[in-house]
Amino acid sequence: MKPFTLLYLLLILTIVNLHPFPLLAQKVNPVVNAWFNNCQLTDAFNQLNKKYNLNISFSKTALAAYTTGYIHYPQIKLADLLKIWSSKLHLQCIVHDQLIIIQPAPRADTSNHVPKTYTFSGKVMNKEGEPLYGAVVTLLNEHKVSTTSEEGMYEITTTHPTNTATISYTGYATAIIYPATTRETVLQPATEQLPAVAIQSGIQKLPAELATGAYNVLTAEALERNNFPGNFLDRISSLTNAISITKNIPLGSIANEGAYSLRGRSTINSNPLPLLIVDNFPFQGNLSDINPNDIESITFLKDATATSIWGAFSSNGVITITTRNASVGKNALKVVSNTTLITKPDVYYTPTLSARSYIEMEQLLYKNNFYDVSPTSTTYLPPAVELLKKEQDHLISTAQLNQQLDSMAHNDIRNDIARYYTQTGFNQQLFISAQGGDDYFKHYYAMGLEKQQDNLTRNGSRQFTLTCKHTHYLLQKRLVLAANLFITRGAVSAINEGAPGLRPYFRLADANGNPLALTTPYRQSFMDTVGKGLLLPWSNKPLQDLRLNNVQTNSTHLRFNLSISYQWKALHINLLYQYTGAADTYLDWKNKQSSYVTTLVNQYSQINYAASTVYRPIPYGDIADKTTNPITAHNGRLLLNYKKHLLPNLNIISMAGADIYTQTNVFTTQRTYNYHTNSMAEQPDYYTSYPLLGKTLSSKIPYVYSEVRYRNNFISYYTNHILTFSNRYSISASIRRDATNLVGANTNNKGVPLWSTGGAWRIDQEPFFKTPAIKELKLRISYGKSGNVDNNVSALASATYSSATNRFKNRIGRITSPQNENLRWEKVSTFNLGIDFTIQNRLNGSIDAYWKKADDLISEGNVDPTLGLTSYVGNFGSMQSKGVDIAIHYTPVLRKSFRWNTSLLLSWNVDRVSKNKYNNPAINEFLGNTALNAPPGTPLYSIYALHYKGLDETGNPVILLNGTPSNNYIALLSSTNINNVKYYGPSRPTIWGSFINTLTFQKLSVSILLSLKAGYYFRRPSITYYTTSTGSNMGHPDFDNRWKKAGDEQNTMIPTFKYPIDINRDVIYTYSNTLVEKADHIRCENIKMSYQLPTCTLSLLCNNLGIIWKANTQGIDPDYIPNGLQRISPPAKTFTFNITLHL
Repeated sequence: MKPFTLLYLLLILTIVNLHPFPLLAQKVNPVVNAWFNNCQLTDAFNQLNKKYNLNISFSKTALAAYTTGYIHYPQIKLADLLKIWSSKLHLQCIVHDQLIIIQPAPRADTSNHVPKTYTFSGKVMNKEGEPLYGAVVTLLNEHKVSTTSEEGMYEITTTHPTNTATISYTGYATAIIYPATTRETVLQPATEQLPAVAIQSGIQKLPAELATGAYNVLTAEALERNNFPGNFLDRISSLTNAISITKNIPLGSIANEGAYSLRGRSTINSNPLPLLIVDNFPFQGNLSDINPNDIESITFLKDATATSIWGAFSSNGVITITTRNASVGKNALKVVSNTTLITKPDVYYTPTLSARSYIEMEQLLYKNNFYDVSPTSTTYLPPAVELLKKEQDHLISTAQLNQQLDSMAHNDIRNDIARYYTQTGFNQQLFISAQGGDDYFKHYYAMGLEKQQDNLTRNGSRQFTLTCKHTHYLLQKRLVLAANLFITRGAVSAINEGAPGLRPYFRLADANGNPLALTTPYRQSFMDTVGKGLLLPWSNKPLQDLRLNNVQTNSTHLRFNLSISYQWKALHINLLYQYTGAADTYLDWKNKQSSYVTTLVNQYSQINYAASTVYRPIPYGDIADKTTNPITAHNGRLLLNYKKHLLPNLNIISMAGADIYTQTNVFTTQRTYNYHTNSMAEQPDYYTSYPLLGKTLSSKIPYVYSEVRYRNNFISYYTNHILTFSNRYSISASIRRDATNLVGANTNNKGVPLWSTGGAWRIDQEPFFKTPAIKELKLRISYGKSGNVDNNVSALASATYSSATNRFKNRIGRITSPQNENLRWEKVSTFNLGIDFTIQNRLNGSIDAYWKKADDLISEGNVDPTLGLTSYVGNFGSMQSKGVDIAIHYTPVLRKSFRWNTSLLLSWNVDRVSKNKYNNPAINEFLGNTALNAPPGTPLYSIYALHYKGLDETGNPVILLNGTPSNNYIALLSSTNINNVKYYGPSRPTIWGSFINTLTFQKLSVSILLSLKAGYYFRRPSITYYTTSTGSNMGHPDFDNRWKKAGDEQNTMIPTFKYPIDINRDVIYTYSNTLVEKADHIRCENIKMSYQLPTCTLSLLCNNLGIIWKANTQGIDPDYIPNGLQRISPPAKTFTFNITLHL
């Protein structure tokens, strides 16, 4: 289904669902029974309000002297009754939405002097006492408008001191006030509206009413819905359509996939991830360093107006996170406890060749002399092959061979994997926060503890987070000082990678659970005799290695920031500084009894058979590979904010600032032999070459050490301005200039600015707009340029050096990238058109359409070979993309004790590479999507397939080569003719979204979340004879359905198994169109049940409930595509019980 068809259906659905709403006019102007005998007019209004459920607002003081007169009307329309009183008593009646405001009419001034003006001020806040920034104050009879400042203050001028005003703010009920007598107004939440939102750009905070760009905001309440274990990205993946998560990235992929993206792809080789801002500054650390319970809100900035303020870092979109803070004068304690049960992973999900069929394959290979079984051979032989060799050498009978092979055929290594490598997981989280203070000081403290036992044996994690915030208000709150500290300490143990890559008929342990020896570097007969008792016990026991070794990552992340803010009239001056210190330490500690250590020590052992002695150049002890990655960053900012009412209906909000940023990274990897935690390690001789046992060559002891240092410097200047007029029109403009040591000198000297402009029109505020059912109708339009920078590419010449030396004893180096003074930022132009709407306070949403054009993208380009290079990385690429974002929130049922809320979030995005200088690659270079050489006009990540015409009469694949059936596989794979492959479509979703339904009955709530991904393809796995025969994977059941005899080509597409194995033949079948499948699917993400008590919330969340519909019929989850080299399984189901206390 095309995206615009979906949009059309959604609009029809919207119109159809409007019919249950009564017209406002029917409520405002009912027929009433008016029978009043000269009573107080205020009493009459109270009676009408109560009897007819009206909302007539008035000032008792202003109307104290007014009486009704004698009114006797059994049936009269309310409007006619009000006209009678207005005429007789000289009153003014103002209708605003469903409110009827009665006030004394202003007296006409017949004199010629200038009317006297009155200026009134006040403060607007919520029930917690927090100021509401951007609330709209409107004088109803003069149509003058003012907005509140960040402190919630407003000021408005009138010529009539008795005038009435309204105060409106998104998410709150509109309030009627009398400015002459009202100093503070507390707005009450509107239960039928969305919560109020503020847009956090990371530099500037704006009320949503003033936004001209495209954005999405998730509040803390939304994050709390998905309170399962994981980082904040895991929690929000289906709660907003702003972000798309890619889960099927193959292990070790070099195709620069981004795990998540905003509005698709706009770069080729540079960083594809959105810029992450936490509390005003770019975040340097792991996503897991951010405790989701500490988050107050997340804002997704999507178009140029929203993102361009971040200039050369924002072309992929910007995610800004605001952490929780204290409210002035509010003391509160919050306790959150989560307990999660994690089920075992499905080890049977990845298709695997049966043990019997695998043995059959090894028998075929043995008959074709695939294995070296000569008496002098030391090469490892699989157990089944060893039996075949023994039978051939008459060491066992044929009956014994068949009996032992049959016994092996009944094994299934997956049973042992499920027993010894998996377990039921368990996660515990505890979060405690406390806040307090008074009008001049506030503080916020939070502590988080998490411990997890993974569902993979011996894997687990621990984490501790600490947050401290202090804010002081001085000089009558004109001066604000703030200091914040964030600390995260974590440890992750990950020795278990899921399963060893072994043959299906292996067993990991005996009947008593003792580890069994499996594959070894040499034949077992050789290892049993070569050492003559002088070598270490030599075997490979995966289960023993799992129990002995340890792989652990320890991380520390610290952020400390200071801010000083001073207000002088309409000007705010802000100084901000942040220090970031982060360090990750990865330790791969191999026990001395592990197979890796014993094999390495034995291989380098020098045996003196005559003296019966052995010399071990590698000391026998633990071996540790350690990688450290300390990061230090400093951010500084000077920021000026200016907000003023220039004219009665003209407001300006301006901002100008400068940032300076420096970051230093050091990557160090080092190996230590004979590793001990509490003693000096012994280092071997790395310069001498030693003969390797069982081999004819000599080798130096592996020396593992590397150190890479990075230092990135940035300086930026920027400004942003917003003009609003009559609360209807908004115009914004921003510009930013960046400089860095990464791009060329010419680029920095030119200082190409990045900019944006946008406008918004509140159509519902126009006098001609007479549709009371539509509460909000806002049109937005924007255009601008943002940028991206690749930290891995430098304007300076770069080279790599090998450990080898030339004939002059100098190290050999190779230039990888020449000097490039013209290296530039990547630039992305974005045009966005959007509309926001609210109908009857029960249906609201937004629709955005956008077009993006990316130029100067970093990619590989050809160069004149006489310069010494054939290609280098520069600004050669360009892309285009377009899409639509739809968000609709609807309340079909709203009763006193029952509510039904539903949300539909849907996005469509397609990208196309428009220029790629590295033209005409061989077909085999882009079939696997690793070289990122997409032909112009196709998505960067695509599925291409060979034109597969089935099998010939010998069971060999037949493909189309230049339009002709052929078996010339080498010619096809080396061909540069793009017509030799078929383009199927994108390999990343072009349509994604979610559908959330929440049913609330009194204090009980049930919520169901479904997600959708569509418009893309994937390549399903099948048998690959070469990798299976070498033991690199456990095969595929398609082996059993292969071509076996003449005529089978009519019933199967799977080639015959024959020796010698042709790797190109495997590639042909692997990338044939017969293995391409549609990836569309709908998933039930989770179901949540919660119960609300006065100070406590109880909930149960059932997560990862699985696919409920998919387009393919192969039983494959497109988010978790199995492959032969990596065992994959969908995420395990989890069950989270939550208790949240508010004290």
